[in-house]
Amino acid sequence: MRMRILLVAEAAIFLIAARFFFGLGQLRWRFPKRRRSRRSPKEIAQAMQSAARHLPLRTTCLDRSRALFWMLRAHGCPAELRIGARHEDGTLTAHAWVELDGVPLLDDEAQRFTVLRGASKPPSLPAS
Repeated sequence: MRMRILLVAEAAIFLIAARFFFGLGQLRWRFPKRRRSRRSPKEIAQAMQSAARHLPLRTTCLDRSRALFWMLRAHGCPAELRIGARHEDGTLTAHAWVELDGVPLLDDEAQRFTVLRGASKPPSLPAS
C-alpha cells in the first residue's frame, strides 16, 4: 500500500510538471540510465490515472500523456508518445496517448485516431 501511495505521488509530480512546464519549449528532462522498474508499465499508468483524478486541476490528454511518457522513461520503459487526429462530422479532433511495444496503455480512444507523423516524442526531450 505504501509503495502504491508513493507511485501515485510520483505520478502527481510528473503530471504537474507536464501541465505547467508545457510552454517552456526548451526545458529538458534527462533521466539517468536505469534498469527497468520493478513496477509494471500498467501499474505506472494506473498511478497516473489516479493522480489525474485526485489533483485539484484540470488536465488534458496531452498533459497526462506527456507525464506518463516521462514517468515510464524514468522507470526504464521504452514508451512512445503518440499524437493523432480524426475528422468526424466536419470537426477535427486531436488526441494524445502513450504506447509500449505498439500497444496503447490504458487508452481505449487511441484506435479511433490516425497517428501524426513525427509526433512520437515531445520536441523538448532528447532521443533515447
